[in-house]
Amino acid sequence: MSINYTTTGSMPLSEGVKVLVYGNAGVGKTMLCATAPSPLIISAEAGLLSLTKKNIERVYGVNTPGITYDIPVAPIKTVQDLEQVYQMLKAGSQIKTACLDSLSEIAETVLLNSLAVNNDGRAAYGDMSSEIIGICRKFRDLPIHCYFSTKMGYSDDSRKNGPSMPGRVLAKELPYLFDELLQMDLHEVPDGPPVRFLRTASDLQNYAKDRSGALDPAGERANLTNLFDKISNQG
Repeated sequence: MSINYTTTGSMPLSEGVKVLVYGNAGVGKTMLCATAPSPLIISAEAGLLSLTKKNIERVYGVNTPGITYDIPVAPIKTVQDLEQVYQMLKAGSQIKTACLDSLSEIAETVLLNSLAVNNDGRAAYGDMSSEIIGICRKFRDLPIHCYFSTKMGYSDDSRKNGPSMPGRVLAKELPYLFDELLQMDLHEVPDGPPVRFLRTASDLQNYAKDRSGALDPAGERANLTNLFDKISNQG
């Protein structure tokens, strides 16, 4: 029996880049969606005021190439809502980037739904963890780019900063699902406003990883199109 095989060097990156970004509230994780190619925001949060056209223009300028000023939004209240969005994207659309903003809020929504039908809190957290891991894997396998954002917390017993999720099991398992796990932070500039950037490598206080090897270990500018292009076009 013959086996068809290829090599790592000849495998095109046709399935899109999947990246998880965490950071403090207000650092600009939601605003980052505007820098993605043809984005769809999948959100469990009540408001997306930072993505008004006026605010996007304030941050990125007017009619800047590569910036989306009017982004479609799919509001999520249940797992069924999320499944419908996934099936729509799987069937094919004009969307090039699915932005799950934020995964922390989506997990909390799933947890509340689970607690409503399960009197055992520990079991509800377990069900939520399984649901979210399954969701991440399904979206990760879509043939488009995917951007996942989370709150920031301690990643593990080392007390480094990392993604924050409800439930210790989920917070511990989540980083292993992604090849690109980045931290969004602000770089202070003398006599100017802080600059948003993405930390691509771990340091003594923060956890980050870039398995593609395409990103600058000193950090990257906070632009998803730039990030996706660097990873997709390497080699």
